[in-house]
Amino acid sequence: MAQIFSRSADRRLRILAGPIILCAIAGIVGLKWYVKNQEEKIGLVVAQPIEFSHRQHIENTELICADCHRGAHDGPQALLPGKSICLECHDDLFRGTPKLQPLHEAKAKGLAINWKPVSKLPEFVHFHHGVHFEANVECSNCHGDVSKMESVSRAKPLTMDFCIDCHRESQSGENFSTKQAVSWQRDLTDCSVCHY
Repeated sequence: MAQIFSRSADRRLRILAGPIILCAIAGIVGLKWYVKNQEEKIGLVVAQPIEFSHRQHIENTELICADCHRGAHDGPQALLPGKSICLECHDDLFRGTPKLQPLHEAKAKGLAINWKPVSKLPEFVHFHHGVHFEANVECSNCHGDVSKMESVSRAKPLTMDFCIDCHRESQSGENFSTKQAVSWQRDLTDCSVCHY
């Protein structure tokens, strides 16, 4: 069979083939990582109606999650704070700060602050914050280290696999990152635990 390319062209193609194949593999791996993170929304920062730094509030005060997110320790949901919660401190504190103007305008006009949830689960999933708090599950297990975040972003995938892995680990007591392993009366990987 006749040679299609000259020997020098053939040699150049062989030299370029390795980097081209490596770039293609890297592109495919990168695309898969990007698609997975888009599905899980890892790193997603949601624009909020008022600029808010969790890091600043946690570092400079002794606030805990439940101070602003009522229900985080004892309720089925950790609620997003209403303006009355913010005004408990900021009715006077830093009142003239331009960043807090939307808060004071909302108060004057009787409007709600429409915070956008970052870690919202689908409607068919039931997650009870109080039960998890009683089981000594740290907030950071699901939300990441919010105390270091200027703008809160989703730090964990919050997928069914993520939850089931955590439930399995808690039942086995191995490598579990809560304060203490918890013994359960039923199988935590049963569908009815989260879907009821």
